[in-house]
Amino acid sequence: MENLNTLLEKNERRNTKRRMKKSTKAKKQTKFFVDLSKDQVSLDLVNDHLDKLNDKVFGREILFRDLCLYAISKLSEKDHKKIQEASRSQLEQLQQAHIDFNRQNNKQLTFEEFLLLKVTSKRPKE
Repeated sequence: MENLNTLLEKNERRNTKRRMKKSTKAKKQTKFFVDLSKDQVSLDLVNDHLDKLNDKVFGREILFRDLCLYAISKLSEKDHKKIQEASRSQLEQLQQAHIDFNRQNNKQLTFEEFLLLKVTSKRPKE
């Protein structure tokens, strides 16, 4: 359990640092860089879409920028939530489940108690 507490403390420090960086950053970012060199599947997907979009006789070349701006304009609140959920680590997902469990059941379990409850409830009955 001590390891878990250490991980939780490190995660909290990391989140605090992120929040501090956010507050000191400029309000608006003007340039973005997307490195897909290590993700061949995503790179192929982007290139395939750009090839299909540029298979035309008239009009200017469609750039990655055009593709991104169009896609971003189509994002819904559900998409925002899915993207946020996908960005969470396993530990953060467990922490969120713990908070939700306590809220739904009007309990005040510690994180360790919550994990113990989940582990014991998943074991097969003999």
